[in-house]
Amino acid sequence: VLDAVVDETVVPLNDEEDDDDLTEVSESIKEDVSMAPPEYNIDGNVRNIHSHLLLYCGVYDVQRTLYAFCTLTNMLKTNARALLCAAATTSVPVKSQILKLLSRHRKSMFGRGFHGEIDMTGIPYNRGSSMYLELLISICLYYIRSYYPNLGQSKITQEDIAGNRQVQMSSVELLSLICWELSGIVRDSGRGLACYLAELLARCKAQKVALHCLLSSVLENSGPECKATSFTAEILSFNNHDPTDQGSVEGRMNRESEAFQALLLRLLLSLIILEHEVDNSRHRGNNVMNDSYADLAADNVEGTDVRYLSGRPIPLQPMFVTALVAALHPSARMRHSHINWTSLVTSSLPYLGPALVNVVSVTVRQLCANIETLAEVYADNTKNVNLRLPADYAITQLEALTVLCHFCLLDTGQPFNHPLDHNSMTNSNTPAQLFNNLVHVFIPSPLLALQDQSSNDETEPQLGARRSLLAILPRIVASVSLLWKALCTGKQSENNVAGCPRLVKGQLLDLLSPIAEYHGNSFLTAFSIVWKERRSRASVLSSTIVPEATEMQQVLVQLLSSIKSMPLDSLIQTIHQVVKQPSLSQAGQQDTQISIEVSVLELFVHYVQLAPGHYLAETWQSLLGLLKEGITLSPPSQFMLLSVLSQFVHRAPAPLADRKDQKDLQDITAKMVESCSQIAGACLEQSSWLRRNVSVREDELSAANSITEKDIEKVGSGSGSNAQYSIPAQNVLAQLLAPLLDITFGNQEKERVCTILTMIMYNVTPYLKNHTNKNMPSFHACSQILASISTYQYTRKAWKKDAMELLLDPTLFQMEDRSIQYWKIIIDNLMSQDTTTFRDFMGRINMNQANTLNLFSNREQECEQRAQLLKRLAFVLLCSEKDQFHKHVPEIQERLVDTLRMPQSGPGIHAQVFLCFRVLLLRMSGHHITSMWPIIVSEMVQVMIHIEHNLSTDSEEFRYVIISLILSII
Repeated sequence: VLDAVVDETVVPLNDEEDDDDLTEVSESIKEDVSMAPPEYNIDGNVRNIHSHLLLYCGVYDVQRTLYAFCTLTNMLKTNARALLCAAATTSVPVKSQILKLLSRHRKSMFGRGFHGEIDMTGIPYNRGSSMYLELLISICLYYIRSYYPNLGQSKITQEDIAGNRQVQMSSVELLSLICWELSGIVRDSGRGLACYLAELLARCKAQKVALHCLLSSVLENSGPECKATSFTAEILSFNNHDPTDQGSVEGRMNRESEAFQALLLRLLLSLIILEHEVDNSRHRGNNVMNDSYADLAADNVEGTDVRYLSGRPIPLQPMFVTALVAALHPSARMRHSHINWTSLVTSSLPYLGPALVNVVSVTVRQLCANIETLAEVYADNTKNVNLRLPADYAITQLEALTVLCHFCLLDTGQPFNHPLDHNSMTNSNTPAQLFNNLVHVFIPSPLLALQDQSSNDETEPQLGARRSLLAILPRIVASVSLLWKALCTGKQSENNVAGCPRLVKGQLLDLLSPIAEYHGNSFLTAFSIVWKERRSRASVLSSTIVPEATEMQQVLVQLLSSIKSMPLDSLIQTIHQVVKQPSLSQAGQQDTQISIEVSVLELFVHYVQLAPGHYLAETWQSLLGLLKEGITLSPPSQFMLLSVLSQFVHRAPAPLADRKDQKDLQDITAKMVESCSQIAGACLEQSSWLRRNVSVREDELSAANSITEKDIEKVGSGSGSNAQYSIPAQNVLAQLLAPLLDITFGNQEKERVCTILTMIMYNVTPYLKNHTNKNMPSFHACSQILASISTYQYTRKAWKKDAMELLLDPTLFQMEDRSIQYWKIIIDNLMSQDTTTFRDFMGRINMNQANTLNLFSNREQECEQRAQLLKRLAFVLLCSEKDQFHKHVPEIQERLVDTLRMPQSGPGIHAQVFLCFRVLLLRMSGHHITSMWPIIVSEMVQVMIHIEHNLSTDSEEFRYVIISLILSII
């Protein structure tokens, strides 16, 4: 029966008597076409890609051939194992007509014509050992690559071309079915059958023909406008063009080409599985296979090599990777067939072996590019029409990415679907199949005995793929976050062709949730890397503790908060692991580790800002462990954690229910504040070993202020010295310190707050005493610190003495304008919180005036001191509220009058007196200063007389005096 069916299949190929009926076009078809040069260019000469084509000028009986293929297919579906075993063990008679026809066919392929004598020694079909299985496979491969030439004198009609395409599809289906069934037979058989099939496939070049057919199909449709650029390309266009199909007009490949490519993909999958089973049986019990292919797995990562290399399995062929990259390209005309390609990859994952790393990496990158294109589509619905996306394209792409990631990253990962599995096409409930199943039940399979060993052999590729996928996890996060942003911000319709936004969101979360649960460390590391990449330049240059998140960074926070498999408590514990030790795929350099550490904590700060307060209280124990670890981290990380602690204190219910938890909160707050204070004082040094006085080191100030724009990112990552972080630490304390301590410590623990602030003032006061230009940033930050803590009256004990000394400092007003506002707050709190402080200050003025008879001072120094005291009095009055010191107006008036009556008073003192008058007019109501107007008017008259007297003298000294007096009056 098999002989008769094969005769029906072979004879139509050679019905014509002319030698030209069977012609091979490409001159490069030889025993091995794998010798194409490595520098082969895909876009240039494509003759080597099309070297598999067979052109037939004569027309054959299509219906007769289809009937033969249908008969063989039905026989296989009835009892495939029996038929294939018989075909593999039954040789064809040497003088059979089938062998003669196939030998002449092969002779014609090499350009020596169909007729004439046949060299019986050089033809593989005449060796006396050709089995029917080899003939079936060879005939199918011949029909798969059969085409009609585009010759003007030929009488080939469109019906002939369509019929040949049907035969091609039938031959692909038959060959796929054969390979599927052979896989099961090899799995249950010994090494001998595996070696025979390996030799058979190599002799028939089944893998090479399948890859050539598939790659030519891809490249034919890989551009927006695929015009024939060579003779072979014209042949393909002539055979694949269907005038009744408008697919090409719509910007996609025609339906027949798409269907043929889908069948080729199914054939390729069956060959991959068959190769896998054959190799497992041949090398069962050793690791020869994995060792021999280990060095080949990383070839053709970019997908530009179109060579076929003999001896390699399909997944390790450069041609396979090239076809995969070209087919999944975002701009390809084959977008409607992307689901077939992704199904091929996902279904073949368990059989890729050493190629798993390369294939998965290449596919994931292409899928990420497609997802980024989809983000643009959802952001702008008009692009949906222009790109002509297939239905639910976003869902299918995310599903494929989900299968790839979960298979490589999860221990229980298995391909979720096998859409290309041909077993579903066969009737598994036939009596013959049921009998075979019973045999397998009672006779143990050899594979079961070696299951553990085979799983060990696959461990290394799986681990390699896992490491590779974790390395490109930031790219995955970046791509899906773009899609998430488009889905959340755009006005989406539930009827979007690319996929319902609600379903796409669900599929996206299904992708990320298991990864977040089982690889939380790497997952958050990827988020931190993307967070850093999406940091704006303005945020890098910002002096705030936590830079304001950009729009894309906010999307990352929203996406992370939507992943239910990583709640807040789990997130905190994972962050704790990240800061202790980043994922293996990203660890290595100290700078990189610190950068990841800072970025993930910055992300966490923004996450906490959106978290409900009661959730924060429930996660206190996990947060406490993270905060304890934070004391040993880099300065920027400590700043972020102090900000997190501040958010917790402000938003969580206070105080904590458990007294022990509240005490832990106070202890960790004190430790973190102390650590930040030490960083703030990194530019200080002890001026004398006998005294505890400290001063600012000018060299450290220079280092802290000389950070160029190029160094900002490096310092922001935490890789600088503590001196470079002194100013940021001061800014952190200025913004967070006072309210943090006030809320954390209750009324019974306020004394402890003063102890903490005393330690902080030890590191703050030296900066306030230094008025050099280099110290201005620190002076401003420390002024803000003092202003914030002085707002709370119970802290007065810690800063009153230092504030009074700073007020009397001769260089007090040598500051920037922006710092004045803080000193107004400081002086107001200093004088208003305790009424005796102002009296003490007035007493200092009186005491200084009383001790004028100093033998070691001169007149100019005394005048300067009086002027400075009056200037500070005016500043104190200016910082007060209106009528705050109205009860002290008589005393103030007395001090001013005594100063004016002194014989040593000069223009400088007069200027400060008039300054006090001006401030009093601003801060006192009219009825409180009525008694001062006679003094003001009389002094103005005296000043005018003095000016008139000095106008007659033209000298620099008198000119200076006149200007000073005029300015004081104005």
